[in-house]
Amino acid sequence: EGSRSDFCDLRSTSLRIDVLEHLVSEQGQAMARLEQRCAKLKEENIVLAEANELLSEGHFALCDCLHTYGVLSHTQPQERQTIRRCLRLLEEVLQVPELLVCVAEAAGMASARMVSPVSTSHGTGMRRLLPSLASRFPPSLHVFGGHVRMDQPLDTAERFCPCQGRWEALPRMHGARFSAATATVSN
Repeated sequence: EGSRSDFCDLRSTSLRIDVLEHLVSEQGQAMARLEQRCAKLKEENIVLAEANELLSEGHFALCDCLHTYGVLSHTQPQERQTIRRCLRLLEEVLQVPELLVCVAEAAGMASARMVSPVSTSHGTGMRRLLPSLASRFPPSLHVFGGHVRMDQPLDTAERFCPCQGRWEALPRMHGARFSAATATVSN
């Protein structure tokens, strides 16, 4: 009985060693593949660095030519680069829904709607958000003029804000007006 138990223990240990040797072999192969990939990436990085160097040399040579012929000042490339960085940052910012809601609150829905047509890339976030903004910020109702009696027109202007549920007095008109007319502006 003891020798049988020893045999089972030995067989179990042998099996464990085989499994571990197999795992070590697989990990070694995986490491070899990673090292090959790393070497290839290093080579690609060298090629890209050389291409970048050539591109930079060409850029500076072109700038020198443009400076020499008075077409480009020395500060214009840096200024243009700063503008491009700012535009990329603005594009990223205008993808954040929380910021777009703040823009719509501060500038109003009409201004928020204008972001979309002004710039395709900058307006992407706003276009996605406009339907929910429209329900969140319904348009105001404006009333201009009117009359107390037919012969007494008014020069008043008022706005009803549905979000707040109240009327707000606006600056008076230059001249008194009455008679019914309606219009929509920006939807």
